[in-house]
Amino acid sequence: MDRHKASKLTGSAAKPSSKTPDQLDLTRLALKASLTLPVVKSLTDSLTQDPYRAQSITAFKEIECARRFNFDLSENLPEAIQQIEAAVYALTQCDGQLILLFNETTGLYECLNDTTLAHSMEVYPGKAREFAHLKEAQLKTLLGVEKINTVQLFAHEDFVGVLALGYKQNNIPDPLSEAIMPLDVLAPYLAIKIRSLKTARHVQNLNDVQHCVQEISTQLIRAADYQAVLFTMLSAFHQLLQFDICQYVVLDPNCGEGHVLIEQDGDTLNTYMNPGQETRRPKMGTEIASLVSLFTSMGRKEPYLHINGPRLGDKPLNQVFQVKHLPRGEDIQSALVLPVLDMTPGRGPFGKIQGVFILCRTSSEPISEDVLNIAKEVIQNVSLALGRAYVLEKALEMAHTDELTGLTNRRGFYERFESEIERARRNPTSLCVVMVDVDFFKRLNDSFGHLIGDQVLCRLADLFHSNVRRSDVVARFGGEEFALLLPDTTLTSATELMERIRREVQQVVCQGMSGEPVQFTISAGIAQIEPTHGLSKPSREVISEALAYADEQLYLAKESGRNRVCAPCSKPE
Repeated sequence: MDRHKASKLTGSAAKPSSKTPDQLDLTRLALKASLTLPVVKSLTDSLTQDPYRAQSITAFKEIECARRFNFDLSENLPEAIQQIEAAVYALTQCDGQLILLFNETTGLYECLNDTTLAHSMEVYPGKAREFAHLKEAQLKTLLGVEKINTVQLFAHEDFVGVLALGYKQNNIPDPLSEAIMPLDVLAPYLAIKIRSLKTARHVQNLNDVQHCVQEISTQLIRAADYQAVLFTMLSAFHQLLQFDICQYVVLDPNCGEGHVLIEQDGDTLNTYMNPGQETRRPKMGTEIASLVSLFTSMGRKEPYLHINGPRLGDKPLNQVFQVKHLPRGEDIQSALVLPVLDMTPGRGPFGKIQGVFILCRTSSEPISEDVLNIAKEVIQNVSLALGRAYVLEKALEMAHTDELTGLTNRRGFYERFESEIERARRNPTSLCVVMVDVDFFKRLNDSFGHLIGDQVLCRLADLFHSNVRRSDVVARFGGEEFALLLPDTTLTSATELMERIRREVQQVVCQGMSGEPVQFTISAGIAQIEPTHGLSKPSREVISEALAYADEQLYLAKESGRNRVCAPCSKPE
């Protein structure tokens, strides 16, 4: 069929009135080069529409370009790039070439043939060099040449990149030489191949992105609680996406400042989430609130904020993000801000920003489109994982919380007791446990009713909360009996604390059903676990002995007249 069409085309060329001599030469050269008719027609139309170009650029050069680029790209991307390089070299005989692909998302130029320039460029393993701006002096240095010729590459009006050809001083060609291939002739053919290569790379990169997203999502599924989810993500951002500093920041709605809950600085992980660590959390200025407010803007199209440069306005990123522990001479060169939405049903406004990940790089390597795509994909999974962790933690909290007083119940008390014993083994310190009982509670219930009894228990729970530290544990052990766990506390300090609480309880006045005043008192017994005694035994045994001894001291307090605190001078072995 092609031979038939070709013969018809050749036959029609014999008529002087239908084709110009240039077109006849073009047809014969096309048949000789074994090109397809659509390519020939495209070339013919181009020459017909622009007669001046037909006079200045010979048909042979057009055909030679078409012939050189008439190949199928290899499925192996490095081999495909080598194919394109070979075609460009064959047509230009240049001493060096840069094929720069333009990325519409990042606004950067990516050097496709980085591997050929490894001798003169600091190439990151497995990654192509990217440029924010193209300067002639820089291109000359990279190629090691004295002269540079560049041309922009358009494929059907779409800008795809730039070709830079380099020549050494003793090899600069004569522009009038017939052997020179004009770049405006070469550019359309190269642009089509570059666009095909870009499509192939996009498919491969999409697979890589999906694989990375799947790996991170699998790790998120395994994370059981809120803190584990944040640990997982900071580790993924640092190890998989190559960010040097990773932080999770929550906002103070009152002043607009940001507070760092957890951060990954290189291989060091710092957390400020545990009770009592609120005052140690690093603070950020109000600029972080302004950045977060951008995500609520109607003009935002992407679920991230990409800062491609070391400054935000007139402030260095080091100052904006309050990073003070960078090595001397290092600065943040780029950053990515990812908002985390509250996806927990029934907990405040659905979709409200509850925190942000701040990811920083101190290296000159820019944040690539692949990294942006991965971040875009995983951030919603993070929001869902945090919502799931919150629900699970609430369920566990309900299982470990006394419904009436809101205090820890017996089960939660035992679990926390075990944790504190393990901590004391690692860092020897004194640990005290207190058993508390409301005096004559049965008589109080019988006289005023169970509702007043419940009111007494709740008032006592409030008193405990207002006097102990966040690191202390207060539990309703059963009925009118309470237990306190006081880490890092000596016997003397524990006794002083309980005496203060006992005196405050004497001043509490509840109101009976008929308006009559109701007062009550407490008795307490204290036991101490010294760091040099007892910690070599199993945890359950240590707990059992400590509670039994504290209960013994409580019995002594009741036998001595109630409304008092009993504690030994030291715990017997």
